[in-house]
Amino acid sequence: PAADAAYIVPTLEGFRNKLLDLTTRNNLLNLSLKSQRTARLLRFVDCNLQGVLNGLMSGRQYSLSALPEPPKDKQPTLDEDEIEAALEKARAEDPLYQQILADGSSDDAAKSALAQADDRLRAAVLDDLGKAAKDTQSGKNLFAWAEQQGVNASYSLPLTKEPKAHQGSIRVLLLEPRMERVAEGIRKQAQSSIEETGNNILYLAFGCLEWTEKNKSFFAPLILLPVELTKTANRGGAKTFYLGASDDAPVANVTLKERLRRDFGIELPMPELGADVVDLESYLKAVAESVAEVEGWRVHPYLNLALFNFSGLGLYEDLIPESVQGSPLVRQLLAAEASDGDLPAEADVIAEDVHVDQPEIAERVPVLIAQADASQFAAVADVMAGRSMVIEGPPGTGKSQTITNIIANALYAGKRILFVAEKKVALDVVYTRLSEAGLKPYCLRIESDKANKRQVYDELAERIDLAPPIPPRRDAVQEGFNELRQELNHFAALLNQPHGHEEQSHHDLLWQELQLRCELT
Repeated sequence: PAADAAYIVPTLEGFRNKLLDLTTRNNLLNLSLKSQRTARLLRFVDCNLQGVLNGLMSGRQYSLSALPEPPKDKQPTLDEDEIEAALEKARAEDPLYQQILADGSSDDAAKSALAQADDRLRAAVLDDLGKAAKDTQSGKNLFAWAEQQGVNASYSLPLTKEPKAHQGSIRVLLLEPRMERVAEGIRKQAQSSIEETGNNILYLAFGCLEWTEKNKSFFAPLILLPVELTKTANRGGAKTFYLGASDDAPVANVTLKERLRRDFGIELPMPELGADVVDLESYLKAVAESVAEVEGWRVHPYLNLALFNFSGLGLYEDLIPESVQGSPLVRQLLAAEASDGDLPAEADVIAEDVHVDQPEIAERVPVLIAQADASQFAAVADVMAGRSMVIEGPPGTGKSQTITNIIANALYAGKRILFVAEKKVALDVVYTRLSEAGLKPYCLRIESDKANKRQVYDELAERIDLAPPIPPRRDAVQEGFNELRQELNHFAALLNQPHGHEEQSHHDLLWQELQLRCELT
């Protein structure tokens, strides 16, 4: 109905937007490029932006190159004229020196005081000038040191369309020790995310939009290419870091698009990412044109390596209100619609824990590949009857076993199952249980820290060629099992059947006898 759609669509849109962090705490909106101490970001210089993208997308790997360490044994040389000029300025600005001059005394004590003040100022000037020279040589003034080494220290990179990939390494505006610390920290965090969640959060950001809000400037990346950072150790303990693209395609900054649309009424153009070559120059120009009327906003051809969390992006792109509002489950959750009419007739009987041996319930669960108590069996039976449910329980209560049995029975019924989990370890547990039960050929992992597109394609080919399974011949065993279960159920029913005027069962009488014996003793 139209009334339901008027409620469901805005509600879905609200849920969808919650998947995106639209605050400036999110580095998809604020890269903190002005911070000099960030340990989660590497900025590159002296390379061609389009050439690096072309190279990575063609399979090339780039080593990270830092600025060379300045020589430590070379003492800085100071210019005498510069020293005298600085000393004159220091004398004029020093109140004690000026006070001694103002007294105008020519006795020995005054001359001694003036000489001491002059020596103090000369030592301070030499110290300051020496530190400045050493700073340039030690790399503290990285821009000046880079220029001395013939390195273009500008973060704004050329955008000329190069037919060839960028050659050689890509330069970081840091000295070797600092670059190694930052790169190793980024590599470990990216690896930890893959191991825990299966998500790669390491991206190389091409281009930035500088935007302002409340007189503050922020830098948001525009195109992000998922990459991998690897490390090799050289002789002498030095480390070399290599940057290469993963198998996934580059992505646009959807978070930035939504923020600009919601708060500024600006429609950020999306890049054409389906081609083998992404035209960065054309896209950055299109972005610049879209924000041309906003004062202080500009596009920069920067290249940055950082960690970005896209955990909600996949759900955001899938949860399109116009596509999912017709789902019975969505309508049941959001519009409180009863869905019993869509369920099969057997779902009317809810599998209570004490009734799991009743034939109409037990027949819903033809196989168990993991142990299951009465409550777990009942949950599997209800799912197989077509019910949707939430199963809660603390760790160690058998939730993964229940999920394993549900998947096994759904496979037995000829169904296809998509199992998703936020944590990779949850996927691993269920996958291992299914594999141990001989169901590995029917499981396709589309998430893995080792998998890539080629491996997924190969596994799909193997399953296409997989021979159909031979049904097990267990009719006689199943018939014997059913007879024994029926006999036991009949015995339990007799024990609990009420008799006589008191309408008490044998079970009740046995417990009453035991209670009376305890009271008599």
